[in-house]
Amino acid sequence: KQLEPPWRLNVFFCGGNIDDAAYQFAEPCLVPTIYISGGASDPFDGFIGTKVANMYPNNLQLRHTDGHDFPKTSPNDLYATIVAEIRRQCGLTAAAAAVSQAVRPSRQNPPIAAPRHRAGDDDDEEFPAGMWTVDYIGNARGPCQSCRRCEYYTWNPNRLRPDQGDDGGTTITEWFLNDYTALSCHGCGCMFSDHKSLGPVNKPAGFYPGLSEE
Repeated sequence: KQLEPPWRLNVFFCGGNIDDAAYQFAEPCLVPTIYISGGASDPFDGFIGTKVANMYPNNLQLRHTDGHDFPKTSPNDLYATIVAEIRRQCGLTAAAAAVSQAVRPSRQNPPIAAPRHRAGDDDDEEFPAGMWTVDYIGNARGPCQSCRRCEYYTWNPNRLRPDQGDDGGTTITEWFLNDYTALSCHGCGCMFSDHKSLGPVNKPAGFYPGLSEE
């Protein structure tokens, strides 16, 4: 059974495509992706950029002028853009500056998409409709498509495994590295990936509609 990757964002510098025909994607991956290349000075940009766009349609493409390498000449603005987007995808928007407007994605590859629905009573944040909870990788999870008894994913990252004596002092990553089932729904016990993905939400893991962040 195919599982969703347990991370929120891909960041590729001058790569990200798969050359081996035996390992090509059966379908596009919707994990948000940043692809950084040397643009016109990178002889592989056209080929790799097209491959990445097809494999990861939810992508942001940024280009510099230093060839097939990490940006070195004037990296400040570009790196600031990358950092800001990483923080945005991790729900750290309050501490991050807006993504730089100086480096724009190509028209063919638009910015990473925002969720589609608006919750009018929660400032200007945009949310999926209905009830859901944000999972470890930043997606809103709705009804379980495995057991079909659970109306929406429920999960509290501050109390991952109370049955095993966790009092909230263990981080999500520590539990996850030792026990992938720590990400299971606290309601039905099925995996987070068994619950319907309603798209990315810029809120911390465990957030759900109506939860106060104060």
